Amino acid sequence: MGANTFMLEYILAVNSERQHMANLSQLRRQRMLAFLEKMREQHKDDDEVLVAINEVENEINEKKYGLV
Repeated sequence: MGANTFMLEYILAVNSERQHMANLSQLRRQRMLAFLEKMREQHKDDDEVLVAINEVENEINEKKYGLV
């Protein structure tokens, strides 16, 4: 019984850590997207900068299962 309890606690801890990592990744992604939006507003008349911002934003949005 003790080994089963240990294994269950270990599995729960690993799942919790994975969830925490996903949340960190999501927070980083949201912060970066908010920053890009701010940059887009500041440079709304500069097409070259807007193209670069869009490229970065597309890369961030494609990386849904990894750290940014």
